[in-house]
Amino acid sequence: MEKGLIKKILYLTGSLRTRIVLMFFILLIAGGFATTSIGSWMVSSTILEQAQKKVTHDLRTAWMLYNKKLSEIKSGVSLIANRIRLDSCPFEGEKISK
Repeated sequence: MEKGLIKKILYLTGSLRTRIVLMFFILLIAGGFATTSIGSWMVSSTILEQAQKKVTHDLRTAWMLYNKKLSEIKSGVSLIANRIRLDSCPFEGEKISK
């Protein structure tokens, strides 16, 4: 079957005009394939790069919020600890018990 197809192509490419048209179509198809491949690669790499940047940004935001909440908790614990010490201090005029 392949030999018959090759013979038909060789038969059709007998004249110069046919060869030029055939080569034009082959170049057109090869160029389209190359352009499609390169374009697809560029789009996919750009999408992956943007996704990576978004993930990095979101992680930094999450760490910032985590550290802020941790700081608030530390401040609250510190205030409560200081309040307990102040409550155990004698008021003015009271004697200090040992």
